[in-house]
Amino acid sequence: MSSCSHKVIRSGYQIEKTDYVSCEIPIKKFYSVTDTNTKVVGKIELKDTGFSAGCNEQEAIEILIGEACARKADLIVITKESRPDFSSSCYRCEAVFYQFTSEEKPLLETDIKKDEVEERVLSDKKRNQTIFWTSFAVGFVIGFILVQ
Repeated sequence: MSSCSHKVIRSGYQIEKTDYVSCEIPIKKFYSVTDTNTKVVGKIELKDTGFSAGCNEQEAIEILIGEACARKADLIVITKESRPDFSSSCYRCEAVFYQFTSEEKPLLETDIKKDEVEERVLSDKKRNQTIFWTSFAVGFVIGFILVQ
């Protein structure tokens, strides 16, 4: 895994990125699956590698879709998410992939809207730049004071 993307931790399955396929799949955030006609086909955690640059929400969504579609899942539920902050410049999340076992699959609308994700990614990027420059300025001032 390169340092320019998320660290992917899979639970209950193993696949390679070359196994990714594209499909239409709803993504729900903090959704409680109550349908007894479902089975979990995988769990995933997207983390920061420590030296990550390309690990925003949009890229995380692409990974989730690629993984879920490769597992032939019918639903992605994001169970935990952390926006970029002072401790990490990455969007981090955990998700569960579900497959419906009945012939009749419920129609679920996705919670993820492309334009809203793009807005959040831009907002996160601006916040990260502010944190970087503030940290740089504070470090510079402290270094200057210590040298005196």
